[in-house]
Amino acid sequence: MPEQIAMTDEQFKKFMKTAELSQKMAFSVEECSVLLPLSERTIRSLIQNGEFPSLRIGGRLVISRSALTAWLDRNSVNDFRG
Repeated sequence: MPEQIAMTDEQFKKFMKTAELSQKMAFSVEECSVLLPLSERTIRSLIQNGEFPSLRIGGRLVISRSALTAWLDRNSVNDFRG
């Protein structure tokens, strides 16, 4: 029988939101902050400085899945800790 994992309501909500987001083709700034360990403010700052890919659709900032993946690949650091 699989071991059960205890989580708070907040952790469960974030888990469900992440699962829901895994099906999307593009994300809002708020959704990116759920997926990444970055605040909305940091993401907006990176966008404003031209360091984070985005486009504007109907006045709303949107980050495509492919652009987000490419950004993560470019900015990743292999960190293997034993």
